[in-house]
Amino acid sequence: MKKFILALFFSFCCSLGVPAQNDRYDILPVHEGGMIFLGDSITDDCEWNELFGSQDILNRGIDGNTSVSVLHRIKEISRHQPAKVFFAIGTNDFPSRTPDQVLDNVRKCCDSIAADSPDTKIFIESVLPVGPNQMFFIDGHEAKNEWIVELNRKYGSFCAERGYAFIDTHPAFLDKDGKTMAKDHTSDNLHLNGNGYRVLADILRPYVGTEAVPLGICALPDVEVDPGVTDTDALISKAVLAGKVRRAMIFQIMPAHKGSILFAGGSIMEDCEWKEIFNDSRIYNRGIDGASVEEFIAQVPELSRHDAEKIFIEIGSDEAVSEPGNGLEGTRKAVLALKAASPETSLYLLGVLPGENERAIKEYNVGLAEICREAGAIFIDLYDSFTLADGSLNPKYGRDNRKLSAEGYSHLADSLRKYL
Repeated sequence: MKKFILALFFSFCCSLGVPAQNDRYDILPVHEGGMIFLGDSITDDCEWNELFGSQDILNRGIDGNTSVSVLHRIKEISRHQPAKVFFAIGTNDFPSRTPDQVLDNVRKCCDSIAADSPDTKIFIESVLPVGPNQMFFIDGHEAKNEWIVELNRKYGSFCAERGYAFIDTHPAFLDKDGKTMAKDHTSDNLHLNGNGYRVLADILRPYVGTEAVPLGICALPDVEVDPGVTDTDALISKAVLAGKVRRAMIFQIMPAHKGSILFAGGSIMEDCEWKEIFNDSRIYNRGIDGASVEEFIAQVPELSRHDAEKIFIEIGSDEAVSEPGNGLEGTRKAVLALKAASPETSLYLLGVLPGENERAIKEYNVGLAEICREAGAIFIDLYDSFTLADGSLNPKYGRDNRKLSAEGYSHLADSLRKYL
């Protein structure tokens, strides 16, 4: 029952973001002749244009995607007429589909791209191994890895048949047992940490065709699922924490971007392709879905090392109602620390968007404005432009959990453009 609940939770969480993310891609400008990385969370988690030092890379990974999910959105890929597409998909198809069924979906994706964008070169990456004690593998990691090996074999044969490049990344990520994911490369026995992406970048770079960029080494500890923990809520909490730590570790390996514009904070920041929506190569995403104010404080050294021209911050939407005093004090601490560490950087603090408690959020935003006055930052109050008469979030802009729609992000971008 525990595994069923966890699997259901995982499926539900993924489904919340997928429709909005698909919709948001449609409002982004066409980027012809570039490269697209297409896949699930392992693709979604990474900042590929930073990893390879190229502005011509689009990230089209979506957390939780399967081969069916990718097939449903393949037209959005071909509209860009990309020079190259890198497929990395299949992990989430098990155990719902057989390797043959996954391959059939990928074949249909490739056929669609060939028909709509005939000059696009297709690259298919092997599915990576997984490690033990991964909470979402209902049938265990042994069965999962056997399935992965079989799917990779089929991918290799398919690419040889079609003349596509098959990139066998799988061996480089195997532990000493030759079967499971190497612990040095993963944050939770499934997803990659920063050092895992360093390895992946070395493998993919000849196919991407870029020169090596200086990458760091992540120092944050991995967060692994304790096999002794059986409480479902504790396991879910552990999974959420692992995702946030993983994202922070990925930032650690990226080069510093002097004079850049950073978008930092929680899910609203992570979930948008800011560089694309503003068509501005100076912009880099440093959002972490679910980040608390306390976790944002820990991110200050990573943000300040860039000596950015501007940093846009959205944080505290949960604390605004649940613990406003702690949220405001933590935000104050973070903003003052950022200002001290990077005094030439202009800081912009976004107000909390409408939610379930209009009075609490408005009072919290007053507190944020006070922090900005004290720190010499700029407060951007978005509340009224996103709300209905009853104080709730306008549904055309998103949901009350503050997951914005495509129109919501378009409206937010219009609101922020004058500050860029």
